[in-house]
Amino acid sequence: GYTGDWAQRIYSRYSCHIDIYEPHPILSRRAKANFEPNKKVRVFEVGLSDINEMTELFGNDRGASLVKDILQEAHIVNIFKASEIFNRRYESGIDLLKLNVEGAEYKILPDLIENYDMGKINDILIQFHRNCPDYNSQRDKIRAGLSKTHSPVFNYDYIFEHWKSEE
Repeated sequence: GYTGDWAQRIYSRYSCHIDIYEPHPILSRRAKANFEPNKKVRVFEVGLSDINEMTELFGNDRGASLVKDILQEAHIVNIFKASEIFNRRYESGIDLLKLNVEGAEYKILPDLIENYDMGKINDILIQFHRNCPDYNSQRDKIRAGLSKTHSPVFNYDYIFEHWKSEE
């Protein structure tokens, strides 16, 4: 979610419903302030992963990650299992899922692929990161899982890729 700047551009173009998940307290407050009067945009001060837990989030108000970086400050944040949230909130589907989650994609996507009907997500934009062990192999497994329900539209390695539902 960061501060909601990307969501703001999408909203201004499509006037759509948007849910933003941003676990960093400062960034979440900024996103909430950016959308305060807007009832179509919800900001949740939580992160998504493959488990429910309270954990350390590393970083500052310019960016944060669940991937440990000893040089950055840490905050204790709530993390929820993505598939549980999606199965409860998005039973009817999602038009666009954008993930730029600083390494958490390697936890979120396998959980969703295994425990959520991925065919309910029309478009997926993903930025894969190189900040996790064995990231190439993990990315290959995720892409193989996505290919069961989606086709790649474009791929700029470790910048952004777009997948479109085949349903």
